[in-house]
Amino acid sequence: SIRDTVRLTEAGYAAVRGWIEPGRTEYEVYSRFHEALVAHAQTSVDLRGDFACGTRAIRGGGPPTARRVAAGDLYILDIFPFYHGYHCDLTRTFAVGESSAVQREAWEVVREAHRRAERLIRPGVATRAVYQEIQAHLDSFQPTCGSFWHHLGHGLGMNGWEFPWITPGSDQVFQAGEVVAVEPGVYGECLNGGIRLERDYLVGEEGVTPLDSFDLSI
Repeated sequence: SIRDTVRLTEAGYAAVRGWIEPGRTEYEVYSRFHEALVAHAQTSVDLRGDFACGTRAIRGGGPPTARRVAAGDLYILDIFPFYHGYHCDLTRTFAVGESSAVQREAWEVVREAHRRAERLIRPGVATRAVYQEIQAHLDSFQPTCGSFWHHLGHGLGMNGWEFPWITPGSDQVFQAGEVVAVEPGVYGECLNGGIRLERDYLVGEEGVTPLDSFDLSI
């Protein structure tokens, strides 16, 4: 069921990638995304997520507004729909127009954070240890040092936010059979917003398996 919700969400990403351009509003992006989900599901869909674009997304997210997308913006789409009784939680970031050099460098940093998380997450590993290593990696990128302000991730299933919490104060450990969302990000005025990439992983005895496959590039 979680895989089905992932495929549903990826249909939304496919509908807006390459379609977002200067002058469109956040509300129009939301509407196109929702239309793609309904077409994929052939029924109504409870679309939940963050649709804040550009610098509006540096310290948060939220529902869409009439704000118009501008050239050079980064558009973070953090999507967590509820479908057939289960959630997924995925994030992709799209550049509006040509991405800048610092945006591309920041993307590489966030992509590497996922590679490290994939190597680190195993049953019995403390979630806070993974958070600490990934935070140190993200903070090593000087243009956005200290900008990673939120949790690294969480479990999900019938609820969108379940144990384990991947936070610095957590006393939890990863367990086989869990599905966890991992969402590193960096933010700043220098980026015209931020880059957050979120993937959903099934924790197995030997490591993690991604449940999503939609392209991560900006």
